[in-house]
Amino acid sequence: MVRMLAPALCAIALIVGLIGGSPAPSGAVQESASPAASPSPGGICPPGSFEHWDTADVRPTGPLDADVVPAAELTTGEPAPVRHLYLVEIRLPPGGCMPYVSQGNQKDGAIVMIVQQGFILYQWEPISGTTPNVKHGDSSGGAATVTAGAPQPLYPGDWITQDQKVLFSYLNAGSDTAIILKAVWAAPDGGGCGGGCK
Repeated sequence: MVRMLAPALCAIALIVGLIGGSPAPSGAVQESASPAASPSPGGICPPGSFEHWDTADVRPTGPLDADVVPAAELTTGEPAPVRHLYLVEIRLPPGGCMPYVSQGNQKDGAIVMIVQQGFILYQWEPISGTTPNVKHGDSSGGAATVTAGAPQPLYPGDWITQDQKVLFSYLNAGSDTAIILKAVWAAPDGGGCGGGCK
């Protein structure tokens, strides 16, 4: 548990930064967010590598693992939508892949992923009509925009932030089990973490 505490606090801080307001996207970000040809349901996942994505080792797995965060009032005085905030650890074997179509990659909200172990290839594409802000950084503190449709290599200590729902997938391209921490701040989808967090 102690091993997960520092990355968990870092992930929550990154999500709070996303919630607090993303900077206005630059022209380059808007340009890279233009939808390309229809993406495959697997994203970066090679054919045959993601049929059993729902058997990935995701911890914790119980239905009550997500906390419902009380709605805050917007400047208009209207209550904000209820969001779930939770953290899961995903272990992918070599060659394991989480495709665009996996439930955990369909969250309506912000996501932060931190690689603890292994070598991951990550890829995202915008949903039509949106201009997401997707960033990559590492333990040195630097951050850069991730180009839509381009595979982004991730090493231990690297992180990805998504400020809204996008199509994304990730592949364990290394020879060891990859361990990824994923913090989610998203609209409830009817199951908390019980089968829906993957």
